[in-house]
Amino acid sequence: MSKNNILQPIRYKAIASGMKAVEGKSNKVSFYASYFGNVDADREIIVKGAFAKSIQENGYNSNSPQKIAYLYQHKLDKPIGRITYMEEDDKGLYCEAELDDIQLARDVQKQYASGTLNQHSIGFRYIWDKMEYDENAEAYILKEVKLMEVSVVTIGANENTPFVGFKAEQIEDQKVKHAKEVEGVLK
Repeated sequence: MSKNNILQPIRYKAIASGMKAVEGKSNKVSFYASYFGNVDADREIIVKGAFAKSIQENGYNSNSPQKIAYLYQHKLDKPIGRITYMEEDDKGLYCEAELDDIQLARDVQKQYASGTLNQHSIGFRYIWDKMEYDENAEAYILKEVKLMEVSVVTIGANENTPFVGFKAEQIEDQKVKHAKEVEGVLK
C-alpha cells in the first residue's frame, strides 16, 4: 500500500504575527496563513506552489462541496466564516475572509482588533511524493500539500506572517491616501 493511500492525520502549521492592534468594525479580514521559504518550528519549509492544486480544487472559487475552511483554533466544529479570496503571492498564502454573524466570530473580530489574536495556522495533509528532506537545513521541503483549512490561533509555529487588517479599513486608508495625493497635485 502506498503512503498516499494511508489515512493520514491532518498536519497543522501555525503562523505568528507582529501586527499592532487595529480598531475595526468590519467583518472582512485579510491575513497570511502561510509563509514561504523559511524553516518553521516543525522543521518544515513550505515553497511557493505548494497550495496551488488545493486552491484550484477546493478553494473559495471552486465547485467543490468541501471548500477550504476558515476555523477557530483548528476546531472543525468551530467555523468562524468563509474564505472569500486566496492566492499564493511571493510572501506566502494570502487570504481574505468574511467573519460570520455569530458570537464566536464577533469575539474573534474583537480579538483581532485588540491584537490578542494575530496568528494563523494551516491544517493540511502531506503529499508524500512532493516532499524531500534538506540535510543542510535539517528540514522537510513541502512542495505540495492538501490544504484542508486555515485557522486563527493563539500560538503559531511560524512567526513571519501577519494579520493584515480589516478589509473596510484598508480600503478607507487607500481612499484617504489617494485623496491626499490628488489634493497635492491640484495645489
